[in-house]
Amino acid sequence: MDVRVFSCALIAVVALSGCSKTGLKTNEVTKSFDSVKCQTSAAVTNEFIVQWEDGRFSVERGSSPEKFKQEFVLPRENEIRHVQINQKVHQLGQINAQSTVRSTGFKDYGQLQIEAPAVWNAGFRGQGVIVGVVDSTVDINHSQLNTRIQINSAEVPGNGVDDDQNGVIDDVKGAGFFSESANTSNNDHGTHVAGIIAADPNRGQISGIAPEAKIVPSAFLDSNGSGTLGDAILAMQYAASRGARIINASWGGSGCADSVANAFSTLSRQGILLVVAAGNSGFDIDVNDFFPASFNLSNQITVAATDSENFMPSWSNSGFQKVHMTAPGVDIFSTGSDNSYLTMDGTSMASPFVAGAAAVLWSARPQATASQIKQSLMSGVDVIQGRNSKTLTRGRLNLRKSLDELRRILP
Repeated sequence: MDVRVFSCALIAVVALSGCSKTGLKTNEVTKSFDSVKCQTSAAVTNEFIVQWEDGRFSVERGSSPEKFKQEFVLPRENEIRHVQINQKVHQLGQINAQSTVRSTGFKDYGQLQIEAPAVWNAGFRGQGVIVGVVDSTVDINHSQLNTRIQINSAEVPGNGVDDDQNGVIDDVKGAGFFSESANTSNNDHGTHVAGIIAADPNRGQISGIAPEAKIVPSAFLDSNGSGTLGDAILAMQYAASRGARIINASWGGSGCADSVANAFSTLSRQGILLVVAAGNSGFDIDVNDFFPASFNLSNQITVAATDSENFMPSWSNSGFQKVHMTAPGVDIFSTGSDNSYLTMDGTSMASPFVAGAAAVLWSARPQATASQIKQSLMSGVDVIQGRNSKTLTRGRLNLRKSLDELRRILP
C-alpha cells in the first residue's frame, strides 16, 4: 500500500494557544529555503520535509517555499524542529547487458570471494535477523524471495484498514512511500538488492549472503530509479518500526541533505546498522560530498565496489576517510522481477553484500551491538597486495574473517 506519511499524520493543525508568532524560529528552521545547495536541479520545490519536535518526519506540499513558510510553518513553528526543501535521489546500480557470468558459470563469484560458504556451513545464515531494503519495489512473489519476506502478523491482508495503527494500511509484506505521480513498475533494482541479501538457495539459482534472514521491503524509488529524500526518510522509519536491525541504502545524491542526516543520526542512535552504497561517479567523497554515503556516522558502513579480480572500477566512488571497505559490485547475478534473474553493476550491489554479511554476524552473536558488528566487518577485510583500495580499511569484505573477529570480541 502506497503512503506518504508513516505514523505521522500531522500532529496538529493549529498552533498551540499562547505560542509566539514572531517567525523567529520559522526563519531558523527554514534556512535551507534560501540555500544555494538546496536550490539545485535536484530540488522538488513544492515539497518539504518536516521534522517535528517529537522527532518524527512528514512530507508536506506547498505552492512555493515562501508560501509554505508563511502558511504552514509559521502557525506551527513551536511544533517543528527543521524544514527542508525536498530533494531527488537515485539508485546506484544498472543492468549489465554485456555480462559473461552466466555463460562462464561464475554466478556466485562474490559469495566465494568473501568466503560465505564457510560461515554458512558453521550454521550462521542470518536466521532471526531482519534487514530493511529501502529501495524500489521488491517482487515479493519471486520464488527465491517469497519465503524471506517478514510478515506483519498484526495486519489483516486486503481489508483496507490500518489494523496495527502504524499509519500504513495493509502493510502485511512491506510498504511503499511514493510521490503521487510515481510509476513504480518495471524496476528490478530493489528485487536484485533483496536477492543479494537473502535469496533462498533451496528455491532457485543463487544464494543470498544471509539466506535465512528476513526482508522488510520499504520502497520509495520509482520505475526510473528516482525518488526523494523525504520518501526515503519515511521508508527508513518504517523499516525500523518493523524491527530491522540493518537498513540497506543503495541510493544517493548530492546537495541538500540536512533532513536525511538527522534521520540517519536518529536511526544510528537506535542501534540500527546503516549500510550505504558509496556512489558510482568516480568521486573521492572525502572531497566531493555524496549523501548519505558521506555522513560517516558511528553505526554507518559506506561500501565501494570491486570486480571478480578485486579491482575497484573507475566509476566507483572512494575515499580514505568516508568509504569503509569494498565488496563485490561488478557482474553481480541476482533476482529480478517476474521470477527472472539478471546481472547488475554498481555500488548498489556491493552494499547489500555487506548488509547480508552483517545479518550473518548478528545471527552468530545476537547480543552484539551495531558498533561491534561494524568493527568486525572492518577488521576482517582482505587487504590484497597490488589492489589499491582507496578506503579506510584498504580492503574487501571477508565474511569468514569477520566472524573470527566477532568471536574474538564476543567469545
